[in-house]
Amino acid sequence: MAGSVAPFAAAGLATHVRANATSVVHWLCLEHTVNLPLEQRVRRLERRNLLLIVLALPLLVGAFARRSPSTQDVPDVVRARRVEIVDADGVVRLELVHNVDETGLFIRDSAGVVRLGAAQFAHGGGGFALHGPNARGAAVLYLKGTGNLTFYDSTGAPVARFPSP
Repeated sequence: MAGSVAPFAAAGLATHVRANATSVVHWLCLEHTVNLPLEQRVRRLERRNLLLIVLALPLLVGAFARRSPSTQDVPDVVRARRVEIVDADGVVRLELVHNVDETGLFIRDSAGVVRLGAAQFAHGGGGFALHGPNARGAAVLYLKGTGNLTFYDSTGAPVARFPSP
């Protein structure tokens, strides 16, 4: 019976679409089929179902095709021990880390060298470090017990410390 539906649907659809919108609505209406034999009512119902599928399928495909990633559901929480954000070249530019040694946030330059770090270490100390180009020179604010701010030159030698030792 499924093979016999297509010719009826194509002929019925073509006839009614050529007429006008009122004819299509009338064609979809089931009231006038009550007095028809069962087989004829089933064929009309199959044609109507086929028409509805043909009309609805492009709408559904279009709705899903237009859905952009920005409208998709976003989880409220992301759980991980390490998160890396990379640039277009695949270089890690930002890193959130939690391991046995430290919990920290590290921001890297385009070469992947840490330029800014904020960490809490397993031994209890923690702080912030600003590194110069190629990790040369730094300003480090460190706190474990008493805090200090130390500046390092491009060779790694301390040049100033507050409070002084």
